[in-house]
Amino acid sequence: MKRTIILTLCVICILSITAYTTVRADGSPNILLITIDTIRSDHLSCYGYERETTPNIDRFAEESLLFTNAVSVIPLTTPSHASIMTGLHPGTHQVYRNSYPVSRQFAMMAEIMRKAGYTTGGFVSTRIIESRIGFGQGFDFFSDVNPPEVADARQDNSKRAKRPKREMERRGDITTDIALYWLEENIDKKFFAWLHLYDPHLPYTPPDEYGFMYNTEYHAYLEKIRNPRFQREAFADQIDPAVSTEGLPAVRRSKPGLITFFERLMQVDKEFLTPRKYTPELVEEMISAYDGEIQFADEQVGRVLDLLAEKEIYDDTIIIVMGDHGEILFEKKKYFGHHRHLYQGSLMIPLIMKFPGIDKKRVDKPITNVDILPTLLSALDIENRMEMDGISYWSLIKKNSNIRVPEYQIFATYSGFPRQPRQEKKKANAVISKVMRTIRVFYFKIKRRVVGKRIWRMETRFHKFAIIEGDWKLIRIKTSPRRKDIEYELYNIRNDPEEKLDLSDKEEEVFKKLSTILKKHIRQKRKPIIPEQLQERTEEEKREEIRTLKSLGYM
Repeated sequence: MKRTIILTLCVICILSITAYTTVRADGSPNILLITIDTIRSDHLSCYGYERETTPNIDRFAEESLLFTNAVSVIPLTTPSHASIMTGLHPGTHQVYRNSYPVSRQFAMMAEIMRKAGYTTGGFVSTRIIESRIGFGQGFDFFSDVNPPEVADARQDNSKRAKRPKREMERRGDITTDIALYWLEENIDKKFFAWLHLYDPHLPYTPPDEYGFMYNTEYHAYLEKIRNPRFQREAFADQIDPAVSTEGLPAVRRSKPGLITFFERLMQVDKEFLTPRKYTPELVEEMISAYDGEIQFADEQVGRVLDLLAEKEIYDDTIIIVMGDHGEILFEKKKYFGHHRHLYQGSLMIPLIMKFPGIDKKRVDKPITNVDILPTLLSALDIENRMEMDGISYWSLIKKNSNIRVPEYQIFATYSGFPRQPRQEKKKANAVISKVMRTIRVFYFKIKRRVVGKRIWRMETRFHKFAIIEGDWKLIRIKTSPRRKDIEYELYNIRNDPEEKLDLSDKEEEVFKKLSTILKKHIRQKRKPIIPEQLQERTEEEKREEIRTLKSLGYM
C-alpha cells in the first residue's frame, strides 16, 4: 500500500514537472517592447556618454545585445513607429507625417502576436500614435493619452465611443503606472506589451529632481524658455514649451489666438524667425535638460524591468529597448529638433535587445527600426505571409553567423518646403488663387471616383532623402515644389561624423553612384495608394488632426 502511494506520488511529480517543461518548451517567451521618443544613442551612458544618464538601461545592456549602428528610417514619431510595427519602409506603408493613419491593410506587430496566442497590451504617451490612427490594431488593451483625472488603468481607451477632452501627451511615470498595473494583472499569461515614453521630446522640461541633476540653475532655465518671445523665436519643432510645475505633469498649451492674429498681421513666419535668444550658456542648459529627460525615462524603464525580475519572469522575456528617432542638439543648422533634417543626430538611435538563452554581445552591423519585426518573428518561429522591407538578424544573433546586410540604407523625412517671406498680393491674384484651388480640389475628387486609385509618388510626400553606403552619406533636398529644384550634400561620416564638410562637388564618382541608387529607389516606390488611405475624413477629424499637430509643435 505504501509502495503504491509512493509510486503514485512519484508519477504525479514527474507528470507535473513534464507538464511544466512542456508548457515552457512549447510556449513562446513573453515580449516587452519599450520605445523612447526622441532619444539619440550617444546620450546614453552605455553608448559611451560622459554623463551617467541611463543607469537602469546600462545594467540591462550589460547582459543583452547592444547594437552600435542602429538608425531610424525616418525622424518622425508616427511614421517611425509605423515602420517598427509593420517592418515596412515609409515609402511602403505611406505614413509620411505625424497623426497620419496606418492602413488596416498592413499587419501590425500586436496583431501578429495576438494571432500567435499572446495577450496584448499597449501604453502610449502621445496622441500621434494613439488607437484613433491605427496603433491600437491587434491590442486586447490599449491605453491612449488621457488627462490625469481619467487616466485609469482599468479603462481601455480603444473601446470608448466618446472620449473626454484630453491632453496631447502625458508624462512617462503616468503611462508606466498604467503599464505596471496591466502587467500585474496579466503576469501569469503569455503577453506582448508595448510601452512608449515621450519625455525627451521638446520642450526639455524634466521634473525638478532630474532638472537639477545637471543644472543647479534649473528654475532660471525654465523662466528663460517660458518667455513668449523666446518661444516664438527659438524653437524649431515646438511653438510653446510646457509649463512645468513641481509635482505636476507638464502641460502643453495652445498658442493664444491674439498672438497668431498679430503674427499674421505683421507677416511673421516662424520658419524664418532667427534664434537670437540662444547663447552658449543656454544651449548647454537645454542639453542638460534633455539629459535630465532621458534619465527620467530611464527611471521608468527600470521600474518595468524590476517588476519582471520581482515576478521571476525577467529571464523568460524578450525585451527590446529602443528609440524611434534621435534629436539634433544645435550642432547642425543652429537647430533643436529632428523632423526637418536627415543628419546623424536625428537618425542614430539606441537599440538593445535581450533574448532568453542568448549571450550578451556588441553588434556593429548596421540595423534599422524596419528590421525589428522580422527579427522578432524569426526568433519566435512565427510565420508571417506579409512581405516586409526589413530583414531578420536572428541568424546573426543566435549563431553569430554572417547575414547579408543591405549595402545601403535609405531614409526619408516629411519636412515641407522652406516657406518664403509673405508678400502683399493684389486682390485679383488672391481671387484667382482661390478659384484655382477650388478647381484643383474638385478635379481630384472627380478623378478619384472615376479612376479609383491615385498613384503614390514618394517624391511629392517626402522632400528629403538620405542614403548611406559604407562611410558615405548622400542627402537629397527638394528646395521647392518645382521638379528641378534639388540640392545635394555628401559626407564621409567616418572621417567627418559631425557632417561639417560637404563633398558633393569633390567626390564625383561616389556622388554619381549614390544619387543613381536613390533615384531608382524613389521610382520603385511609385504605386497605387491603398484604399483605406483614400477614404475621406470628416471635417471634425481633420480639425482634430490639425489641433494635435499644432499642440505638439509640428505646425
